[in-house]
Amino acid sequence: MKMTEKQLKLIEKYLDQDLSKDQKDQFELELKSADFREELLYQAKIIDTYKAIEIQNLRNKMEQISKGQTNNPNHRRTLLLLLGGTILICIVGAYFFFSHANTKGPKLFAEYYVELPPEVSNRSGETEQNFALQKAMQLYIDKDYKTALKSFETLNDKSDKTKLYETMCLIKLDKFTEASILLQKLKNSEMSAISQNADWYLCLARLQTDDIPSARKHVKEISSDPSHLFHRQAQKLMVELN
Repeated sequence: MKMTEKQLKLIEKYLDQDLSKDQKDQFELELKSADFREELLYQAKIIDTYKAIEIQNLRNKMEQISKGQTNNPNHRRTLLLLLGGTILICIVGAYFFFSHANTKGPKLFAEYYVELPPEVSNRSGETEQNFALQKAMQLYIDKDYKTALKSFETLNDKSDKTKLYETMCLIKLDKFTEASILLQKLKNSEMSAISQNADWYLCLARLQTDDIPSARKHVKEISSDPSHLFHRQAQKLMVELN
């Protein structure tokens, strides 16, 4: 299904964290569409990849200039400009971090986030798929989230449970947009434990990005369901959000 200009604009606004209240409501409706979620995830991955490439290119350029070429005045000037740019990026990054560190959302995220415990495999047989899953889970246990994410993503037969571990890796890698999209899908899982975990972690992801209205909405739904796995935590969190 081809995205309309209005849908693409919503995705752009979401990724820029610039949605108005009406646009947020429309965005929530659009998320019910699998095609919309796939496009959103695709756009988020492009942004993450672009950022990684830009950082690596900057590192490569600085290394090339610094290796025996600093005697050349032009190279020295270029190196100083690159260093100045790097320092500026660090200053802006530090400002962004500290300006957000004191906001309510990230503080509550840090208080309530507990990593999903690793699964102990009870599958019989040493099949290639089981071995790949065990390897991915061991990387997760070792906190090598970047490699673990790749391992989970390349599994041939992915269950909702392994997708949930993908989102845990994404959260640990600060890829909250991608994590939120996957968690939104997992909320519809036929397994109640998966669905309810997705509910809770989606709420926490909203907190980390300081989207308090969306977080409050999710928390309210969870706190009103006594059978929910995170009912008690949600009740406590609801008090702090009000």
